[in-house]
Amino acid sequence: MSLPGIVDISFSHSFCRPRADPVNVSRSGVKMPTGAKAISRRTMTERIKAARSLASKHYRLEPAITQIHTLTSGSKQESSPAEPIKLLEVNKNTVASGIMPLWFEAAPARGIPFATVIIEVTPEEYGRIRRKELRLPDGWTLGSVIPRPPRRDNSR
Repeated sequence: MSLPGIVDISFSHSFCRPRADPVNVSRSGVKMPTGAKAISRRTMTERIKAARSLASKHYRLEPAITQIHTLTSGSKQESSPAEPIKLLEVNKNTVASGIMPLWFEAAPARGIPFATVIIEVTPEEYGRIRRKELRLPDGWTLGSVIPRPPRRDNSR
């Protein structure tokens, strides 16, 4: 599947590969599609769980990530099970390259049963997105922040 303006890199990361996306706030704090009636509650729960799991892995593998936001298109497609999880990662160690969405296939064996689109930006680019000086593709908007998970104490 290819979306306009998306770079399809079609390679496998050992930690990422989902497909669907969160747009009205759920009990867990993650935004859900407004057309959520078209999707079963189970599918939405799986999406939220997959997005949180993926974000948790990214926070753990890349300590320079300061925030991860869900992204939403606001379209009717948002409620489709085929719609990818879309995440914006703010990373202090990345190089400013503008908005470059990267596509990853689903990886059910790794707990990510949905395709994923990830946009990684610098803190400065993130500020420009918030001020609407730098536009996200296809009318996408920032959704909720997925918080960094608590650090595990491995000293025991």
